[in-house]
Amino acid sequence: MGTGERTRWRAYVNTLPTISGRGRAAEITCGLCLLLGGIFTIWSSWYELTCPFGGVQGRAFCSYTVGMGGSFALGGLIAAAIGAAITWFGFVRPSAPDGGQGWCVAEGVLIAASAVTIAMLIPTLHCPAGYVLTRVVQICVGPTDPGDRLAPLSRIWGKLGVAAAGLALGWVVARWRRLPWPVASVLTAATVGAAAALLIERSVGSPW
Repeated sequence: MGTGERTRWRAYVNTLPTISGRGRAAEITCGLCLLLGGIFTIWSSWYELTCPFGGVQGRAFCSYTVGMGGSFALGGLIAAAIGAAITWFGFVRPSAPDGGQGWCVAEGVLIAASAVTIAMLIPTLHCPAGYVLTRVVQICVGPTDPGDRLAPLSRIWGKLGVAAAGLALGWVVARWRRLPWPVASVLTAATVGAAAALLIERSVGSPW
């Protein structure tokens, strides 16, 4: 990069809105969550995209898996590109003690959205250990005796509790500006990571 290009680069960076220390940490955290989550999604979709089965039934099965894998891979690519841009701007924007902290709100939104996603992916009904939940009638059948049947248990309050806790935590991270940035970053990364891992596991499957 020549002298003129460096001068233009510094001039461009100086035109960017200033950001506080907490705001910079929040912006980089949001960017890395999207970037790493997108990369993980693309990696997880690779097996679906390279479905190896042949024959009539194999091709029919692969057409479904390739379609799902392609959708997730495209979404992961978009998330990774957006995350890379956010992370880059988070590093280069000029700092100021009274700079913007808008990305703290973005952290809260990510936490709330991730918690709601986790709540939606938790099965509403479940069976005691050893029993299997049938798909059509939705009753619990014993593993050895088909006549051994139980009514399934509901997890609706657990689902609502997870969603409510996530919304409350997101509000705290977004609004409590004195919250130390490492705490906010860890909470954001943990919640987004858990939601991404559960979503991948329930869709295209984890890569390991």
